[in-house]
Amino acid sequence: MPKKTETPLVMGTVSQRREPVWDPLEYMIGSRAREFMWMFEVEMEDGTAVQAYKHVFTRKYFHLGSDGRSFEFRSFGGEGPSGYEQVPFLRTAGMVLWLYDQERETLWKPGEREYCDCPLNCWD
Repeated sequence: MPKKTETPLVMGTVSQRREPVWDPLEYMIGSRAREFMWMFEVEMEDGTAVQAYKHVFTRKYFHLGSDGRSFEFRSFGGEGPSGYEQVPFLRTAGMVLWLYDQERETLWKPGEREYCDCPLNCWD
C-alpha cells in the first residue's frame, strides 16, 4: 500500500483539451521532450493547467503545470482522497529520465534497433 503523504493534495479534473501542449515540457527539459507522449490536461482547483506526459519507453508519467510546478498523482485505494502532490521538479523528471537512461540499451537486443518503428531518434 502506498504511503500516505503529509503534503496537502491538490485536486483537479481532466479537461476537455484534445490538442497537446508541449511548451512546459520543452522549456523544462529541452530536446528530451521528444521522448514523451502528451496524454491529457488536468485543470487544478486553483486554475493551473497541468499537462500529463508519459515517457515512451518507461511508461512513467510526468505532470507539469503551466506555472512550472511539478506534480505526482497519489491514490490510496479507498484509504483516503486521491489527488496531486506538488513535488520538486528534479524528483519527478530526474527519475523518469534516469530510468530510461539506465535501461535504454536493454530495450532492444543488438541488431534490432533498425526495426524500431518509434518516430523518435532516441539513440543519439
